Amino acid sequence: MLKPLLPLVHATIVLSALPLAANADEQPHPYSGTYQTKYGMLSATGERKLEAQPDGTWKLENHARLLMVDVAERSTFTLENGKVVSQTYEFVNPLSKDRSMSLTFDWPQKRVTEKRDQKSLPLTPGVFDKLSYQEQMQMDVCANPSGFSGEDFTVVDRGRLKTYRVEPVGPEQLKTAAGTLNTIKLRQFRPDKRDGRDTMIWLASDWHCLLVRLDQHEGDDIVSLTLVKATVDGTPVTGKP
Repeated sequence: MLKPLLPLVHATIVLSALPLAANADEQPHPYSGTYQTKYGMLSATGERKLEAQPDGTWKLENHARLLMVDVAERSTFTLENGKVVSQTYEFVNPLSKDRSMSLTFDWPQKRVTEKRDQKSLPLTPGVFDKLSYQEQMQMDVCANPSGFSGEDFTVVDRGRLKTYRVEPVGPEQLKTAAGTLNTIKLRQFRPDKRDGRDTMIWLASDWHCLLVRLDQHEGDDIVSLTLVKATVDGTPVTGKP
């Protein structure tokens, strides 16, 4: 029963760091979106939101609700020279406490620490949490959509570092509840673990690369995440009828 939640709560983009030089004008754009995820006959609805904080940090969070249980994931990050720098990460899953996680990124000490067991890992520039790297990926794609040739991302995941590669597939018009949107289609996979669990990602090219759809392949099954409605910079996302 947890599978329908995972793509929504993590935005399933389990996307090292060899970032592209971001366009000086490209930066985070606040948004709020409602998404539906489906796995077989099961479905759930959740919210995803990015907002600037009074202290100059940014907060990205996901909330999903299934069977009267709330699952939440949130990340805070700063921007340095146009690059995302993870600060904190929290994942709260009442259905599976073993999957819950709370991370603190101490860049002066170059360590990232899990609050629950106080285990830590060394930090190097370009290491992200499981949410903030998604924002970096969107910024990098939007900085040069036609020139984006692929990128590796390193994320902290349960006491170890994992590298994910994101490669372009091409432009595609996609029908959504908000209308037909122009999108950039991407493929994400782990270079060191080619097990067929690729993830296809669609970002709205006219809406600062907002996540529109995600298909995660789980063997013969597909977990799908689709946009229901959203606002970017306070403007409702709309496409062609």
